[in-house]
Amino acid sequence: MTPPRTAESTMQSLLRGLKVIEQLADASGPTQVGELSQRVDLPKSTVQRILYALAEAGWVDKADGTVTRWVLSPRIGGVIHANSLTTALKAAARPHIERLGRTTGETIHLAVFNGTADLELVDRVDSTFAIRVYNEIGVMGPIHACAAGKAVLASLDDAEVERFLAGSLERRTDRTITDPDTLWEQVHEIRDIGFSTNIGENRDHVCAVASAILDGSGTPCGAITISIPDSRYQPGRRSEWGEHVRVAAAAASESLASRDRSPAS
Repeated sequence: MTPPRTAESTMQSLLRGLKVIEQLADASGPTQVGELSQRVDLPKSTVQRILYALAEAGWVDKADGTVTRWVLSPRIGGVIHANSLTTALKAAARPHIERLGRTTGETIHLAVFNGTADLELVDRVDSTFAIRVYNEIGVMGPIHACAAGKAVLASLDDAEVERFLAGSLERRTDRTITDPDTLWEQVHEIRDIGFSTNIGENRDHVCAVASAILDGSGTPCGAITISIPDSRYQPGRRSEWGEHVRVAAAAASESLASRDRSPAS
């Protein structure tokens, strides 16, 4: 019977795996197990086990060829890109979400879009009202049900919209729209007016108005949302809030594009 792993042994395995990843990142090309073993000062059998565990998790791949050599997988690059995008998006959008918070008094959320069916909340300006909407940083919102997601969805090309709407459309509340035809109608409306609306579709008793942020190439990379308790939401102010968030998102898009155009220091 295999003895249970202790916290110390688990940490040791993690650190060894990170050492192997670091050496593959520093390597000039595909690397054999023997070379990695020398670099990390571990037996070849141990390095081999680490590599297969990392491969199963999707972090490394076997390179083409008759001799087994190892390289980092594209997943590593995706993580680096996602972190870089989040950092740039937060820096570009922060002054604009602060201004939007002062203008509306409501909670302002900034979400990042990394090409998946869920957006991640990465920044927030809290409401000045005692009764307010609150979401923790890091919470995920489905592209079909939250206002930020719908704003991003409408900024994608038709083929991408079709791909997302053909996937699983989870019902988050009794108000969540899961009919692709109805969602297509909303996509067309959002494209016309520049902002999306969510009335309790992602969370009960929460309403929201959002607009997408575009990068320098015109691709959606996130969204700004005004989040409002349903007790304070007024349908007659939808256009007003929509214009505020549309202007903020456009300004954030321009700030992000300016950063992309700036020469590296």
